[in-house]
Amino acid sequence: MEYHASKRDVYGIPIISLSIPMDLHDKGEEEGARIRIRKEERKTLRAMTEYLRQLHYIADFLENWMFSNALLAKAKRFATRTDQDVKDLSRTVDGEIECLETHRKDILDRVKKLLDLQGSLAGYLIGPHTDYVPDVQPPLNPFSTPRWLLRAFHGKSFCQYREIGILGSGYMSSNPGLSFDDLIKTQGLSETSLRNHCGGSKRTPLISMADDPAWLLHFVRSLSFPETTRIAFINVKKLELMGVLHGQARFWAMKVGAESYSAKNQYGVHYLGPTHWLAYGWIPSQCIDDVWSLNDFRQVCSESGIPEGNISLLGLAPEPNWQSQDCSSNSRISTEEIIAKSSNDLSNRFKESLKLQ
Repeated sequence: MEYHASKRDVYGIPIISLSIPMDLHDKGEEEGARIRIRKEERKTLRAMTEYLRQLHYIADFLENWMFSNALLAKAKRFATRTDQDVKDLSRTVDGEIECLETHRKDILDRVKKLLDLQGSLAGYLIGPHTDYVPDVQPPLNPFSTPRWLLRAFHGKSFCQYREIGILGSGYMSSNPGLSFDDLIKTQGLSETSLRNHCGGSKRTPLISMADDPAWLLHFVRSLSFPETTRIAFINVKKLELMGVLHGQARFWAMKVGAESYSAKNQYGVHYLGPTHWLAYGWIPSQCIDDVWSLNDFRQVCSESGIPEGNISLLGLAPEPNWQSQDCSSNSRISTEEIIAKSSNDLSNRFKESLKLQ
């Protein structure tokens, strides 16, 4: 059966529509069966093409980050195979599948080379990062930089957890090599993008994180996260060393002139409480010190006196004046404290692994 790929994207991958504009009720049994087969073939082709596009997005993203670094600025990029020059866009389905399979092998090879290079560059940038001192507690000033930020995720999270790390839902449209000022100038960060991320339905390159275990526990409970949820411990110093843009959501909002939602400001941006942090584009796997199950995280928090109860959701509920909220009280327990205090086997292994880094 012949398949017509009338359009291809910039990677030479056919753009496939699932719909076939035919009414099966007006067709005979034999013709109806053929149409059903064509629909199934389109589903197969569409799945293959979407998988290929995701691989290209990841490859492009890695290249944009790595080759923006001064160490690789003059390095030769990896060649990308495309079918843009194919003149005959009509192929049999088997022929198209064979072509896509060849394409898949090529792009997988490119991604593997990029991941190897990214790992080497990350190792150089981070170096022997050994600043973990469990007996020294950090200040609880909300404007101080925590050692770890926390990210809860599961299989259906907008932000994807992959081999290269955590990717924002709109990472493919981001440029991880931009400076913070350039990010604002190019509208990569704007009041609109913050609104889309903090309650909107459009994909953005932003990734939310929290610096308060109690807040995260209540957030997970309030939004009915599944039991398969996992908690990533994101090393803030490593984000800095890797050149990943990150900061408090409210600080980023101030930079683009956005105001926080409150009872008096119904047009403000939601979720701009002091516990909410953002990263742009991605969180590299090398910046994730550990990943725990939700149950393990609950247990360690419980040992440290953090209940999974009626914790105030700072930044989620309307905040009349978040600047005046007391986040430095002794009742607030930091991520560093729950790790240092816990005698849980999991946290002990975590502490040992950090000493070896």
